[in-house]
Amino acid sequence: MIHRNGAIPAPGRSGGIALMTTRPKEAARLTILREAAGVSRRELADRLNTSYQQIHRLETGERKLSPDWIRRIARVIGVREEALLSDGPVVDAFLAGAPSGGVSARSATGATLLPVFGRGGRSCEGMLRLDGDAVQYIDRPRSLDRAPAAYAVFVHDTSMEPRYSPGQVVLVNPARPVTPGCYVVARFPGADGVTLGAVRRLVAQAEGVVLTETLNPLVRYRDAEDMVAALHRVVGALDV
Repeated sequence: MIHRNGAIPAPGRSGGIALMTTRPKEAARLTILREAAGVSRRELADRLNTSYQQIHRLETGERKLSPDWIRRIARVIGVREEALLSDGPVVDAFLAGAPSGGVSARSATGATLLPVFGRGGRSCEGMLRLDGDAVQYIDRPRSLDRAPAAYAVFVHDTSMEPRYSPGQVVLVNPARPVTPGCYVVARFPGADGVTLGAVRRLVAQAEGVVLTETLNPLVRYRDAEDMVAALHRVVGALDV
């Protein structure tokens, strides 16, 4: 029997009738973007300091995606907050962007391409501008083939020597968890919607505070967590 509202009745545990419900669009979108970022439910739960069951409820629509959940999840999986509420192309959801045609775009050598950001010098108190179009594309390392949100950033100065030097690009995978002691691209919201960033080492992240540092000279930065748009893990470097 089909009810007038179009729902198909299913037997409930008590022998009554339970109506099948439609999964909310934003819940389905969360699953799609999480999987595209290469993050498991368990990993997302760990990085949000919540339970696996909570993530399951968010992805099935049992719990509503509040603005706070959207902000926190977007930061972890490296997507724009509004992307969790839209149904646009998945590749456009990621903060780093991707070459036209998505991550399957290829160079003349047959390798897939990785977008590089930050060319053009430093600005706004020593930070790079990371939004807008990629300024260059390089062959994507095979280790990042399954990381659609991955990107690279130019190293412009000696502030991270001896770890990273001018003339290199650092490889960034937003889907990898960050831990104290790892190297990151710290991203900050700038004026007029501009995204700024800097390569640093993560010292600690706790109690609403993010501590990062440069190496040369050793300078420590203390930022309120809500002033840091994202911390994306550096997973390597290349000479270009």
